[in-house]
Amino acid sequence: FIMCFLSICATAQTASQPALYEGVVNSANRQQSIMSEITTSSARAGFSINPQSPQNFADFTVAKIPGSTSAPVVPIRTNAPKILMPSWTSTVVTTIKDSGIYTVIAKKTSSGTSTVVVTKTVLVNPAVVIIKTGAGNPVMFLPGFMSPGSIWQPTVNKLPARIQSFMVSYAGFNGLAPVDTPWYPKLLQELEYYIRENHLANLVVVGHSMGGNLAVDLAAALPDHVSKLILVDAIPCQRELMMPGVSASQIQYESPYNKQLLAMNDTAFNKMAKMMNGAMTSSPQGLDSLMKWAIAADRKTYVYGYTDLLKLDLRDKLKQVKAPTLILGASFPSAEIVQQTFTKQYANLEQKSIEIASNSKHFIMFDQPEWLSQQINNFITR
Repeated sequence: FIMCFLSICATAQTASQPALYEGVVNSANRQQSIMSEITTSSARAGFSINPQSPQNFADFTVAKIPGSTSAPVVPIRTNAPKILMPSWTSTVVTTIKDSGIYTVIAKKTSSGTSTVVVTKTVLVNPAVVIIKTGAGNPVMFLPGFMSPGSIWQPTVNKLPARIQSFMVSYAGFNGLAPVDTPWYPKLLQELEYYIRENHLANLVVVGHSMGGNLAVDLAAALPDHVSKLILVDAIPCQRELMMPGVSASQIQYESPYNKQLLAMNDTAFNKMAKMMNGAMTSSPQGLDSLMKWAIAADRKTYVYGYTDLLKLDLRDKLKQVKAPTLILGASFPSAEIVQQTFTKQYANLEQKSIEIASNSKHFIMFDQPEWLSQQINNFITR
């Protein structure tokens, strides 16, 4: 069990893709649908808007960034730093250097008077990308550290009828561009805004490993939105297991161990990943997936993101969680040890039940997929 939390479960899906933002702009008292592509392949991102005529601002098209393709993401918020475009010409282009959520204002200047023509919210280098499928009661699936949202697809396929699923992937993995540190707080912020802005009510949040930490944070922050939690082999404070007596302030990004990991060549890194991931699943196919995801992961996100996790201690925050919670544990190395650990770590959580998957390591979705689906479906429909 402890070995499971010493490991770093890794992930990546496809090559970096730009994000596609869709919104509605009030232009000359007309509601015009607009579309803007924001590249997520690097820390720099830009977009351009081409009016059909320099003086006709009610009608315009959006220029495609050269060489880009589109992948859907979700706008998060509007109360963000404002970037003012210069006066309109045939093409107006601005470049946003830092990842984040922005409100972009385009102005037309005439005779010394500036008039706002376009106001847009754009998401640059998103920390999370969410794939929504189905219709009905909302269930959000949060993967573990470096695992792709698609790891939940077999579970989603077995959900009961009238369920809308939200599968989440994280920046730096799954082919998504990395974001600046601190990494974990950015994931949490964007998930909170997504839930609020999409008015998700009676939301069930399912989280594996680190995804379970995010689930606890979301339930504590959004008690009026989150109705149930399912935590899959997640622990509120990994540091307590791995480094007893070490405080969060002693965990730093710039440590000798982190520098060693960042400097490690691919051969040494792959060897380390294979040793770690071997303790995570008994499934050969699952191990192959873990290795592919680890090798493809952004190295800085791997190192600094895990540092964020070691700083976490959600044991006191559990007192704020009112949602009924199902805790699912893996039996490795023994069901007794896992039961004792969960009972101690989740002592502050009021409404909870604990179930242990037999003959399973950390990735229960690989080792006991039918058992996992049955537990999730029964709890969702209860």
